[in-house]
Amino acid sequence: MKSRVLVSVVVMTGIIVLSYSACSPFHSLDSVNNSLSTSTDLNSSNVPIDQNNQNGNQNGNSPMVTPMPLPSPQTQNPTPTPMPNTGGNTSTPIACPNMPSGATVVMETPFNTTDGEGQLWEVYPGAGKIMQPTGVNGNANASVLSAGQGVGGQQTIWPKIGKEQPLSNLYVCMRWKMNKDFIGLRTNNKLIFIAAQDFPFGQAESNGVLSVPARDGYPLHASYQMVFGHNSGNLNNAHACTYGIGEVCYPNAKDTPIYPDTWYIIEAYVASSTCITCRNATVKWWVNGELNGNYTNLNYGSGIVNEFQINHTWDGGSDKQCGPPTNPSNVNGRDCRKDQIHYFDHVILASVGGKASGK
Repeated sequence: MKSRVLVSVVVMTGIIVLSYSACSPFHSLDSVNNSLSTSTDLNSSNVPIDQNNQNGNQNGNSPMVTPMPLPSPQTQNPTPTPMPNTGGNTSTPIACPNMPSGATVVMETPFNTTDGEGQLWEVYPGAGKIMQPTGVNGNANASVLSAGQGVGGQQTIWPKIGKEQPLSNLYVCMRWKMNKDFIGLRTNNKLIFIAAQDFPFGQAESNGVLSVPARDGYPLHASYQMVFGHNSGNLNNAHACTYGIGEVCYPNAKDTPIYPDTWYIIEAYVASSTCITCRNATVKWWVNGELNGNYTNLNYGSGIVNEFQINHTWDGGSDKQCGPPTNPSNVNGRDCRKDQIHYFDHVILASVGGKASGK
């Protein structure tokens, strides 16, 4: 049975409530409580749970109420200047300048097929689409929430069952963009998960996500911002990050503005803490080679980080359903006049201590 994490989110004056969902056929379906759990579920009574989906899961149901003044309180907001389109051929064909020294590439795909040439596990086969948008190096995997639809997206996971490794760290490098008409949700726009979720090798589960919430009032976004958040209730990072038990980590090095219809090289590196309270996990992320987030004192699992997900599973919550102007009665709904698409042109995963793909 597939379990789902869904938290309803609204944008209020100066406050954005982030929404994360994670789906896994390996986890049992848990009902949402009205208090924090001592397990890895994270449930809270201070956010209204979407009545269309009141299910949690064991890798973290996180009602992430995030004060997100615009600009971010931790960094000065740069004057928005669109980055150049970096389309065209690249030498490798993707440059990953911040790959850790000594790391082994454990997976690489140009996405000529939606399952990464057979390397990835598609939870919803057929959900991903192969497309060729402007600037693509051949093909791109497209995760689509179509205009007028309230359910869609994609959840594609590395590793496949039987290929898991007990990695303590995972580096992600990918070429990605949103479509030119991207508006997103009033809540938050999750991008990828880096986790110890389905294959924790007996260690503590942990789940975290890179997402791209908008900076401005919906739907007139000047730009988007990349943030990291954990949504596992067995973790507490209030000493380093914002909201509640520190579920949202803002850029603390540079805050690169992100725009639709622009290709970016996104890199992230996550190394597990040695225990869930040891405060020695590392989480870093880069946009076009520039360090945006740099945290070296987080709680994140207990020795295992070995799973990657392209996860845009819009599972029917009210914020995913059509809102104004086509459905004014759903005031927190999305603008359904345009497709919402994430394109992945190339993805590389690497790990210090990992085994190369196929070995």
